[in-house]
Amino acid sequence: MKKPLALLMALTFVISSFSIPAHAAVKAGAKCATKGEIKTSQGKKFTCIKSGKTLVWNKGVVVKTSGGVVTPPAPTPTPKPTPTQETAVVDANWYAWSFRFNKDGTLERKQGGSNTWTAAPTRKGQVISAIRNKAFEEMKKYQSAASPGANAVNLNFSPNVSETVVQAFKKYFSQSINFFNSRLPSGSSLEVLIATEKDDVYRKTTLLQILGNSNEAESFFQKDVQMFRQFDIPEPLNSSGGGTVSGTSNPKKYLYTGAVCSCFSGENLLMYNVAHEVTHFYQFAATPTVRKQNFTGSFPNLVEGTIYIPATLIEGSANTLGSALTVEHVGWYSDQMDWHLGRYKRQGLLKSIDSEADAIKLMKTTTTWLPESTGYGDLLYPMGQLQFEFYIATYGMAAYFELFENIQKNGDFDSAMKKTVNISESEFYSASANYVMQAYNSVKAE
Repeated sequence: MKKPLALLMALTFVISSFSIPAHAAVKAGAKCATKGEIKTSQGKKFTCIKSGKTLVWNKGVVVKTSGGVVTPPAPTPTPKPTPTQETAVVDANWYAWSFRFNKDGTLERKQGGSNTWTAAPTRKGQVISAIRNKAFEEMKKYQSAASPGANAVNLNFSPNVSETVVQAFKKYFSQSINFFNSRLPSGSSLEVLIATEKDDVYRKTTLLQILGNSNEAESFFQKDVQMFRQFDIPEPLNSSGGGTVSGTSNPKKYLYTGAVCSCFSGENLLMYNVAHEVTHFYQFAATPTVRKQNFTGSFPNLVEGTIYIPATLIEGSANTLGSALTVEHVGWYSDQMDWHLGRYKRQGLLKSIDSEADAIKLMKTTTTWLPESTGYGDLLYPMGQLQFEFYIATYGMAAYFELFENIQKNGDFDSAMKKTVNISESEFYSASANYVMQAYNSVKAE
């Protein structure tokens, strides 16, 4: 979602029941077999309950007997940030990666300045922090337990789109939707239209078929003109392009429009965009009645009101998940996370974070949906991706979904944090500050 002002539309989804993938041990949220079954594990008594259509273990009750009386569980303490040992300074200029999708379904990458394609899981000598490893582990564990469901993804490719792009995008849309499937409202769908700069007629026709409204179809066509014109030049970037997700007049239908260069040779595949935008599909559907942007005035003289959901959560965590869901190796995921940071640093706006206090201030500053007003441009993307990498590593992937459920129930981020993990928004910034500072400073992009 590159231009927030153009992409969010009114959402009126009804939240459906949710389930959590099964885990091997008795654990809150894991699947169970028999409703009402009780098991005691690690000092807690768990009960098998029905959540939506799925049987899962509840949060459990701490069992501590004294004179035959069972006492309630004590309040969950605020977790302390895990001390981190970041890598040596990483030169983000050095690893601009190209990706290619092979006919057998495997993915390879080639580092900038190299002619060697590789499927190796890491770079030589690479060291990755414990928090980053844990976050990746949590996301991939959840992904491995996900399964296809009823939520539809309808793919449309224009005639001039490379077959390599078609096969790769089919794979990555399937992977991404399956990850979120059990958390999406029943009956929701994502319509996908991927075209080249040579396929304007196909785009217009397909938009009309998808939307069924000529005015809305024309509006979407005009909105995306510049995205396609980037390839309509004498020497275009040989790229599989990117795309954006928007709501439509149908509250259960979203639209992903993607642009691909007709000159694409198969060696600059931008698959991360797919998982990033599908994450937005989930985020918007999960919080249909909570305001994302709250502006008064007219562009460019906009004034922002109360921020109910931080832009860092929406955009930053989409960077985190987008970097993880389409690759199998933590090294590739880590490189992609650092690439996002390096890309921002190369703009010259913020080279380093000098203290945890500065990190906390920046995290609060970049919650805005008007990033230009901060003086830091799009810093909300890299700041948010590190915050919510820390969040997923600390609390688990299920807590990410519960956070959005509680935002919908409580109406704002701070209340949802207290409900979900028993800390406030400010306490979360303090807890994650050390990691955000170290991870940001570890990337060099001169």
